[in-house]
Amino acid sequence: MRSLVDAAESLSYYEGRSESDAADAFCEDCGVFDGVPENLRPYMDTERYVHDVICGGDATFVRLDGSTYLVMTE
Repeated sequence: MRSLVDAAESLSYYEGRSESDAADAFCEDCGVFDGVPENLRPYMDTERYVHDVICGGDATFVRLDGSTYLVMTE
């Protein structure tokens, strides 16, 4: 049981009210679009970027108690 708790504590996750919010939190925290000028950032598709991360097997969405979490699996 302890190894399960240790594994859960080592996960990275990003919380939001929706998948879109969680994707925005991930991209902001990880600096995904740091090199993009501020005037172009509204055009960056954080949901599409996170979709590709999920398809690559590096993350998944989990819904729990009214919140949505993007949980990094790698």
